[in-house]
Amino acid sequence: MALESEQPSAPGRLPTWQEPLLLPILAGAVATAPFTWWVLGVMTHRSGATGPDYLVQPLDISGRTELLIGLLAMVVASAGVFLIAWSIRSHRWSMRWAGVLGPVFAAFGYAGATYRVITSPVIGANIGGGILILGAGPVALVLLGLLVAFARPLRAETSSR
Repeated sequence: MALESEQPSAPGRLPTWQEPLLLPILAGAVATAPFTWWVLGVMTHRSGATGPDYLVQPLDISGRTELLIGLLAMVVASAGVFLIAWSIRSHRWSMRWAGVLGPVFAAFGYAGATYRVITSPVIGANIGGGILILGAGPVALVLLGLLVAFARPLRAETSSR
């Protein structure tokens, strides 16, 4: 089934779980976490101390596996962003969907960055990891507020039709 052959529907309609683009877009959002984790890379500071401390012990994976995970996540996340842009550009969905799905992508990006920081080898306390963990609640509330603010007009548009 080619994407070009599908008839564009009314802009602003709410996609359902039967929407063929919704699951790939959500997979792109989820892939943002490992993509962000991979892009940040290992954050180490070499010093004379004997062994690093970890807030959370990282997974023991090889450099090749990390590269494979990162590249695959980059492709899936990029495809999700492309599908959002295509859906909006082709008038399949309203422009407001970027405001609804943007916070979802940002939340997974924050989770990936937090995981990279809390698994970084440090000497002593991992202050950055603690700050990111403590900031997760307020960041989640802001992102949820943005999501609701963009979703409410969409819901009002579709219910009036």
